[in-house]
Amino acid sequence: MNKKIGQGLVLMGMLCILWMGVGKEKSSEKKEEDYEEVFQLLNKNLLDLEYEGARDMVIPSREEIIQYGVEVKGEFIPTAHEEGIFPYELILKVEQSIYQSLNEHIGKYMFTDGVDENNPYEQLKRELGGEKFALDLVYELFPELRSQEQEIEDEFDAYKLITGKEDCYGIFHIPRELGEDYYLIAIKNGGSNGAVTIQLAYRGEDGFETISKFENPNAGFGSVIEYEGEVYYIYLHRNYNMKNFDGFVLHKLGERAKEETLNICYWPKKYVWKNYYRLETNKELEDYIEGIKEEITSDEYLENGPAEDISVYFGKESHDPDFPLTDRWERYRKIDLANIGIPVHMRKSNFIPSNYWNSWHLKTRFFIEDPINENIRELDKMRIEESSFGGLVQMWFEEIGGKVLTFQIYHYTDYSYMLHVLLIEGDKVTQVRTDIFSPERSFIVTEGEIFHAGL
Repeated sequence: MNKKIGQGLVLMGMLCILWMGVGKEKSSEKKEEDYEEVFQLLNKNLLDLEYEGARDMVIPSREEIIQYGVEVKGEFIPTAHEEGIFPYELILKVEQSIYQSLNEHIGKYMFTDGVDENNPYEQLKRELGGEKFALDLVYELFPELRSQEQEIEDEFDAYKLITGKEDCYGIFHIPRELGEDYYLIAIKNGGSNGAVTIQLAYRGEDGFETISKFENPNAGFGSVIEYEGEVYYIYLHRNYNMKNFDGFVLHKLGERAKEETLNICYWPKKYVWKNYYRLETNKELEDYIEGIKEEITSDEYLENGPAEDISVYFGKESHDPDFPLTDRWERYRKIDLANIGIPVHMRKSNFIPSNYWNSWHLKTRFFIEDPINENIRELDKMRIEESSFGGLVQMWFEEIGGKVLTFQIYHYTDYSYMLHVLLIEGDKVTQVRTDIFSPERSFIVTEGEIFHAGL
């Protein structure tokens, strides 16, 4: 055994004895000093992949996770969809685009990034005539703007002058061979959920008169397209909890655009696991992981598309009804997560976002009791608010082989995850096992349902 590690284990053993009340001949001052040593031993970011003791861990890169997701997504199997509001051939084109988008990683569409013109979504819009509806003939269609040219620095200034709406960020022109030309106007609502209002209108003597309107949460990526003489508005479907794109929503533009919708998502059907690293063969651990795979990847504990509330997963952490910080909303649990004979209390909760930029992640606070002064002290440096490495979405503790192991699930990208298993002994952190898992998928098609921005 390494001499330094052996000395550390001896120290922890001595601390455990002191903590249990053995060695009563020591003064209370010495016991308080021992308590401070334990506090300093544990009060580190032991559970973070950025912890200095974790630098040599074997961790998959984001690119490896993305590539694995492409490999296991499955063959292209279109839905058997009966003819309805939307032509089957249009649905098929959209499904093909979603399937191909995973090869390009559809999640790269973020609102701070530039648009890749070769992305399958951009290709689909071009194929369906999206470019011809862009409002690029501003002065020809709205000659009155020429008298206000000095006020116009970019297209957004023109949009505001045309509509009178300060938050108008886009207009599409839909010419009609007979009758009125239509305009599709996109206006930001200003709320934290990122919703925008899409208004289909024609231009009357007193301005724009509404034909129909609806909301969506995808400022910047919506477009007007045409298929077999009908005009549609298409935008990326966004999972609100995860902030990743997983399909498309279409509205058939007309008086019933809010109700005449098509929602096509490509969601997980089952997960395919791959072991990425193991310290050594451990049948008990392997059997345990195999036994929880179905439960931990269920909709109850993982985000698989519906974007509903998600439960916090627990292992051997036990309730402590006598813990003095317990309140009506939270129940604290405890476990010897550092394997030094001293229980650490914790409060775990899910952060489910109510705004457009944050994503689902786990929040946890840790505490230890000072038996000398009979008070509670937070291990504030171990606190988890939001992981800098990625989205830590579940964490629990289990006793295997006489040791408490820490299990962590990180959301990487899209619907791909990593299970990371650690052994913590004092402030020594050892990587025990790491698995990645990504889903085989299937298309979920819903027609004629009203969708609300931010849900």
